[in-house]
Amino acid sequence: MANTSTQSSGESHVYLVKQEADKIRTCFKEVPDNLIFHLKRFEFDLADFSRRKVYDYFEFPPTIDISAYHVDHLSDPSKPKEADMFDLVGVLVHTGTCEHGHYYSYIRERPCPTGTTAQTWVEFDDSSVGSFDPADIAYKAFGGFTDDSYNRIPKQYSAYMLFYQRRTAVDDDQREWVTSADGKTLKVPMPPTLQKEVDSANELFIREYSRFDPNHTRFVRQLHAMSRTLNHGSCSEGHTQVRHVIFNLLSPRR
Repeated sequence: MANTSTQSSGESHVYLVKQEADKIRTCFKEVPDNLIFHLKRFEFDLADFSRRKVYDYFEFPPTIDISAYHVDHLSDPSKPKEADMFDLVGVLVHTGTCEHGHYYSYIRERPCPTGTTAQTWVEFDDSSVGSFDPADIAYKAFGGFTDDSYNRIPKQYSAYMLFYQRRTAVDDDQREWVTSADGKTLKVPMPPTLQKEVDSANELFIREYSRFDPNHTRFVRQLHAMSRTLNHGSCSEGHTQVRHVIFNLLSPRR
């Protein structure tokens, strides 16, 4: 509808004229190799002006053909289109309520370390890292209610963000890295700043673990006794070695 106005003899008139319009739609002109979908798991309830988490069941596919949403295809659906497949490679899960909760993730290993087409997934939950069966994604990430028919309650855990990667990009990385590794453990160069952070975190973990190991205390005492032997039964000059031993024993990190 469009407004038009006319004026004659000091009077103005407004007329509504019908016009044809196209419905606006969203489509892709160019699609990168990685797609990230943010699910609406939190909303503001206008009835009582409060925030709440959406626990509804939402099923997402393991693969998506994006070609159906390309602008070229939507401009002329009669033309043949080439499949543009994306595979699910990561799921970020939120457990809890809108007021408090916890995040963890399921990640598909890429490239596959075995060099086969079998998918391997890993669960990352803070410092806890272990294998994950992708067959459990439906139960652990779709949301909805528990299977107990006598006491159906919303699942506190559900997918919050989805990560898809173009299948051709996954295959290219698989060929490049597995071939270059020649059966050895796959390694990717790490930036120095990230390497320093990882080394520091690993050192902290070892120190925390060793502080509660009685064998570690015994080992440090043996080092101290050995240092006195090397110094012919006396302490080192300025007690430097003793201070290093005590520091290594008690300090959580350097």
